[in-house]
Amino acid sequence: MCKYFTERELRRGWIPNTQDFQEVVSALRAKSVSTPEVIAATIIGSTVEGMADGTLGGNARSDIDVVLVFDKTSHRAVVDVLSGVKRSAHMKNVPLKIHPYPLAEALRATHDCGPGFADHVRESARKGGKLKGNFEDLFWKSDADHFEEAHSYATRKIARLRRLAHEYIVLTPQEKALYFTKLIEAPIHVVRKLLVAASQVTPGQDDKHTVRRAYWEYLRDKALFTELERYVSIDSEYTAFIERSREGFDEDGFQHFERGFEQLIYNVPGFLVANLEKLAQ
Repeated sequence: MCKYFTERELRRGWIPNTQDFQEVVSALRAKSVSTPEVIAATIIGSTVEGMADGTLGGNARSDIDVVLVFDKTSHRAVVDVLSGVKRSAHMKNVPLKIHPYPLAEALRATHDCGPGFADHVRESARKGGKLKGNFEDLFWKSDADHFEEAHSYATRKIARLRRLAHEYIVLTPQEKALYFTKLIEAPIHVVRKLLVAASQVTPGQDDKHTVRRAYWEYLRDKALFTELERYVSIDSEYTAFIERSREGFDEDGFQHFERGFEQLIYNVPGFLVANLEKLAQ
């Protein structure tokens, strides 16, 4: 996740630090281990980087994604147990997203995980994200199709971003922040999915630097590569702005980035479409 902060969050200094993220992960681990209804749990995403060594990856704009496998008869109990962690994460302004799956679905092909996401879950567990249990035998599908998954993911992103463009004028600040988050994270996420589908990168070896290099080597399209680099640069500059904002609210900086993100409303969907067309050639 590449969180965009609202003006209210920045004015009040609601910017999470490393300790906030560590405390949420520690609470997730403790609750998962002590709850027998939780069969397996793992953190996924950028936060996993370094977990094997006792540290966390990501930055103040990251989120924590956890995949949870539970006994199908105990979902309510698991929700009740984790509600305290969810509340604590909310108070720290740490985005926490829980992906719950009954064991029966995780073992069979009735879950909604595409092959790329399933590989990502297993690799995250191997790299140190695992909180409890074993993911090696979970989320397999015999009819896996990475390209279909990537195409569906990209088209859903495009449709959603286009719909939100028509809603922008009436969005609340919180809704606008979520929209900007989806805009800035879409290019690298979609490119990563498409490269996995084309067997150019593999889950676990798909960090941003690897994806950018593979993207150029695979497509050799200077215009598309330059556009991707521009989005990555905007994202990095905004992260640096958020870190500076710990020292106090910067009105001019906030307005600068808001105007910049507004320019993405019509550019990003076009970039995603161009990538789908290129891959289909």
